[in-house]
Amino acid sequence: MRAFIAGFVLLVCVGASSAAELSDAERVVLETQARKDAETEGDEKFWALATFAGATLVSPYLSLPALGGAWYYQPAPPAYRFRGKSPLAIEIYTHTYKSAYRRTALRGGLIGALGGSTLYYLTRRGVGFTFVRSW
Repeated sequence: MRAFIAGFVLLVCVGASSAAELSDAERVVLETQARKDAETEGDEKFWALATFAGATLVSPYLSLPALGGAWYYQPAPPAYRFRGKSPLAIEIYTHTYKSAYRRTALRGGLIGALGGSTLYYLTRRGVGFTFVRSW
């Protein structure tokens, strides 16, 4: 029984020490993969279209809650990507994925908000582009 406990403690200690250390190259690979995955799965076009439509058809002030939603919403990466990874690798990947996803959503929201606000003010001032108000 003592041998089993000693072996178990040794296994846990060796596993914890190897899991707690990642080389710089492994960390860079994890962060690069997480950024790439977040960019491909990001909803930049959705946020751009939603804020553009809201700012153009309703009011540019509707862009502020949309940008707040883009800032707040950070989905977790799919769980199947974590098979065989250490807890530190999972933490690094998740943090990088969420921050890259947030950046993608905010970029789309800002593009839509600026474009929609510009079109809204141009139609209100009668500069042209009156097709939006003719609906």
